[in-house]
Amino acid sequence: MQAITSRWLLRTLPWVDVKGGTYRVNRRLQLRIGRGRVQFDQNGADDVKVIPETLTELPALRGYSDIPALREISARFRVREVRAGQVLVDAGQPVTEAYLVVHGRFTRYTTGKYGEEEVLGVISDGDGLGDEAIGHADPLWLSSVRAETAGVVLALNWDVLMAFVERTPSLAAQFEAFAERQRKPMNRKGEADVRPCLSVVDAVDGWELPKALYARPEVQRITALAGNAATIVNDLCSFTKELSNDPGHLNLPVVIAANERCGLKAAYLEAVEIHNRIMEAFEEESAALSATSQQRGRYVTGLAAWVAGNHEWHATHTERYSLPDYW
Repeated sequence: MQAITSRWLLRTLPWVDVKGGTYRVNRRLQLRIGRGRVQFDQNGADDVKVIPETLTELPALRGYSDIPALREISARFRVREVRAGQVLVDAGQPVTEAYLVVHGRFTRYTTGKYGEEEVLGVISDGDGLGDEAIGHADPLWLSSVRAETAGVVLALNWDVLMAFVERTPSLAAQFEAFAERQRKPMNRKGEADVRPCLSVVDAVDGWELPKALYARPEVQRITALAGNAATIVNDLCSFTKELSNDPGHLNLPVVIAANERCGLKAAYLEAVEIHNRIMEAFEEESAALSATSQQRGRYVTGLAAWVAGNHEWHATHTERYSLPDYW
């Protein structure tokens, strides 16, 4: 204290030498909403509580506004210390608890195709575990989680949570809506995976494929192939950067590795093959469709140009995109 206090104040204050003392520090609670992480009120090693309002940072509770219910949930969490190297959950085992990480670093992993450990991501302060169990009668952990450092988590008994959900209609509706969203195709931001409309293909004169023609299954088919090819190209070209910046970021190779329990290299090369098969189908079906009418031919030409431009963009912007050394 004396080392950081102004000299004039040191001379003014009535200092008394003591062997020890107790000091009270006034604390002010600050909430930082919108960061995707819950926050905690900690008054000691064993006195840790999650701040109820921040539970809405969890995907399953995003947008939920029943504060009394959130307080009830937060009161049911129990503090648990975790040692470095301890496996918190095992893939394939029943989900018996949900977790919030107070502090510590945890690795989410699975077993690769050849028995090797495949890392899926990192979990740290403010993250949660257990969302994937919502909507399942007998949920199982999809991956294992291991503590890389000593840490503290808050644990919530799953049966206790489900019993509270049954008694709280608003929470039951929230979880049901979350489970329904999880069953639908989503992009990596958690938004509905809606294919963009590519019907306007001539930017100069504003020509547009007639609505009825655009809705035809064969036209929708080649449009879907084009969109999927473009999406996979982005996944492949962004893979190296995303792997270094955010190992848990979802892209096609990472999803393949998790689903097929194989290494990232094998998963990446399989993703390349998927892209190539899609492009072969697009070229073959586009050529056949183009020959059926002038309007279809014009749309196919524009769509092919869009796909080619997408590939060219990723190939030339090397400061942003790069391929891994897997060949």
